[in-house]
Amino acid sequence: MEKDSRNPPIIIWPEGTQGNGKYLLPFKRGAFESLKAVTPVTTSFKSYGMVEYSWDCLGFFEQGVATFAGSFATNTTTILPPLKPTEFMFEKFADKGKSKAEIFAWVTRDIMSKQSGLPTIEVLARDKARYKAFMTGKVDEIEHEGKVFTAKPIPSLFPCLRKKKKAAPEKSADEPKKAENASNEDSSKTKKE
Repeated sequence: MEKDSRNPPIIIWPEGTQGNGKYLLPFKRGAFESLKAVTPVTTSFKSYGMVEYSWDCLGFFEQGVATFAGSFATNTTTILPPLKPTEFMFEKFADKGKSKAEIFAWVTRDIMSKQSGLPTIEVLARDKARYKAFMTGKVDEIEHEGKVFTAKPIPSLFPCLRKKKKAAPEKSADEPKKAENASNEDSSKTKKE
């Protein structure tokens, strides 16, 4: 690791979100923009409780309840050797990103995938957010690979905490006229000045 008192070590989760524990999501390049050495760390949890649940389908409060309601779990953490970007790395893996930071992020993720045994998956965070909204009942429809899936909303464990869906405001018949009048008023003010 590069020692620099101006930049103390920090912990970053480069995926930028939580996954389901079965894949490594793409790493965000922001954690790698400085091109400073990183120390990859992998951690895995094994639950010996009665219920296995998917983190990406629960709301924040439900995750907390499920986490603290579990029985026994183990955690395995592996600290890998520091990884410093080099010109050789950028040349060898030039096809893995448009910038040095993207290449460095890809190499780090590849090493962590091989060490942990977790395969990588190319899912964007916005796709995951849409999936979570669908699975938590915030939206009733989702499209994936040209197919549309429709489902009834899933009730929350704590309905009082679930946010209500907002309906799109209805437009009145004279709304286009109001917008036209407003733009005419703006243009007349400009002419006076």
